[in-house]
Amino acid sequence: MATHAGDGEEALAKAGGVDLMILDIEMPYMNGIDFLRQAEVLARLSRVLPAEALRHAREEARPYECDGLSAYRQLPMLVALPGNEEEVGAVLSICHELSVPVVARGAGTGLSGGALPLGNGVLLSLARMMSRPFFSPGRVAR
Repeated sequence: MATHAGDGEEALAKAGGVDLMILDIEMPYMNGIDFLRQAEVLARLSRVLPAEALRHAREEARPYECDGLSAYRQLPMLVALPGNEEEVGAVLSICHELSVPVVARGAGTGLSGGALPLGNGVLLSLARMMSRPFFSPGRVAR
């Protein structure tokens, strides 16, 4: 059965279970090369993160295109929302192995522009972990 996609984002959404895909190198929004790269990174990260912890569609990634300084915007290739330290380590290991740049961010409230994502990289959002208190043995807050 043949399936048609109008752009790279739509093709990525339909990619599951496809045996062969023919891509136009100049597809709208996401070209064929970017599509293949995003599909590769998404497939690898899907092995270590639950589906709800990954954002790859344009509209899902839009809230992460800037931090509190909204003068500068860049959609990330993919957003990863790990829930614990082990998932953070797994994401960083995979990105290192694939030579994918990573920008880490907390709640995204900063006004410095320091959490501006890269269009060819993964935005590592630590927001899911911020609700968990971190206690180090032998240390007490006073």
